[in-house]
Amino acid sequence: MNNKTLRIVIADDHEIFRKGLRTLLQTLDNTEVCAEVANGKELLDILQNDKCDIIFMDIKMPVMNGIEATKIITKKYPEIKIIVLTGYYEEEDISNIYKTKVNGIISKNDLTTQIKTAIQSVMEGGIYFSEEIYEIIEKAKRINENIKKITKKELNILNHIIQGDNNFTIALKLFISPKTVEFHRSNLLKKTESNNLAQLTAFAIKKNLIKI
Repeated sequence: MNNKTLRIVIADDHEIFRKGLRTLLQTLDNTEVCAEVANGKELLDILQNDKCDIIFMDIKMPVMNGIEATKIITKKYPEIKIIVLTGYYEEEDISNIYKTKVNGIISKNDLTTQIKTAIQSVMEGGIYFSEEIYEIIEKAKRINENIKKITKKELNILNHIIQGDNNFTIALKLFISPKTVEFHRSNLLKKTESNNLAQLTAFAIKKNLIKI
């Protein structure tokens, strides 16, 4: 990264957090916070007249959230780097952010230790994720691949599991042995990375693997 002063916009609906992030950025060389906004609409309004190099983007904002704003900005201003700051670690939230093709995602808990590295990485053309964010993304990719490997027989058994049938009942209904049912049940737990049937049920419903 050269010695050019980077113009940075902070988009977050919490004023105290914005002020804290501004203070942190002011400790770095060659950075200038040129604007603070509280939602995606304000951000888009500013960008019409005043471009920047990096946007630090919160996701959960009123009026227009960070994902909606990011989709517009990446199309209209592809040269602007977007680093998402999040305090939410649900797989679905992180996956939705990742799909917008942002330049980085950092946990708000890791700002003080990782913000300088993140800035340098994205300005050099790289992508930067906090370790815990990276693990969530990789898990989501892995599970999505595993879902494709779930067989029709396993889906059939899964439907019976959701209905509350035990192994013996499922075996009678499908004309297979209880051991075969247990084998497929175990595979379903592994493929969905579920620790128990409650997690498996919640996962199946969330991913629309079954009809309820």
